[in-house]
Amino acid sequence: MAHQTFLRLIEPGERVAADQGYRGDPWLITKMSDTCAAGITHNCNLKQMGPHHETVNKRFKDFQILTSLFQSDRNGHSHIFKAVFQITQVKLCQQPLYRLQGKLQ
Repeated sequence: MAHQTFLRLIEPGERVAADQGYRGDPWLITKMSDTCAAGITHNCNLKQMGPHHETVNKRFKDFQILTSLFQSDRNGHSHIFKAVFQITQVKLCQQPLYRLQGKLQ
């Protein structure tokens, strides 16, 4: 579903943090299993981004779209998600998340 909805909206060069279910997807950043210095830094940065991800999920949950049964075809579901993403983006502009500058390695 990610490829049918929000991944179409990201800018060239952007990538999105995701859980391990998306491992190997070139558009998504997932935790590395490497224990080398680069892998440890990568995973540390993902961990720093985690609270941001949860805050955005909370904003989606305000619409109850992740817990309520949606009774429409897949196309309708995609339209609702796009609308919620857009409304959430407006809310993020009005009430930004805290900054990660200085916290990432």
